[in-house]
Amino acid sequence: MRTSTFTVAALLFAASLYAQSPQATSDPQARGDRFVWFSLSETREQLLAILGKPTVVADFGKDLESWQYQIGDIDHHDFSHQIVLRKNGSVVSITRNYEPERAVDDLFPEQLTTLHIVPGSSFPMRVRRLPNDVVAIAIGVSSPREKTSQIVLMRIAELKHFYPSLFGHLQAAVRNSEYARKAQQNLHGRVIRYQ
Repeated sequence: MRTSTFTVAALLFAASLYAQSPQATSDPQARGDRFVWFSLSETREQLLAILGKPTVVADFGKDLESWQYQIGDIDHHDFSHQIVLRKNGSVVSITRNYEPERAVDDLFPEQLTTLHIVPGSSFPMRVRRLPNDVVAIAIGVSSPREKTSQIVLMRIAELKHFYPSLFGHLQAAVRNSEYARKAQQNLHGRVIRYQ
C-alpha cells in the first residue's frame, strides 16, 4: 500500500512539473472555437516566467528586440519560438516554429479563417482575426489539411511593418464591413413608402 501511495504521489508531482514547463505552455491550443495562446499584452516578466530565459537576445532596427528560444526537441541550430518586442517592452509578435510541420486546422477553422496570398508571389497565409486587434497567421498554408512550419501571432497595427500587403488586405476588409454595416443601418432606419 505504501509503495502505491508513493507511486501516485510521484506521478502527480511529475504531471504538475510538466504542466508548468515551457513545452506545455508555449504551444497554441484550440479550445472549442477559441484560439488560446499568448495575448500579446504580456510583460517581459510574464514572458520570462512562462518561457524562461531566451537562448539568444538580439537588437534589430531602431526600436526592436528579438528573444529566441529552443524549447522541446529541436535541432540546436533552430529556434522553436521567437518573440519580437519594442524597446518599451510591448510585444509585437510571437512566432512558433515547428519541425516537423504540423496540421493547424483546429487553430484555423475554415469559417474563422481567410486566405491571403502575397501579391506577386504564390506565397499563402491562413489568417485568423483574434480579439484585441491581433491576428494568428499560419505561414505557407493555403487550405485545410495542409501542414505548416510556422505560426505567427501579431498585432494588426504592426502588420504594416512586417506584412504590408496583409495589413492592406485587412484594412480593406474592415472598410468594406464598416460600409456594409452603415448601409444596413441606413436601410433599416429609412422609411420607404410605396404608392
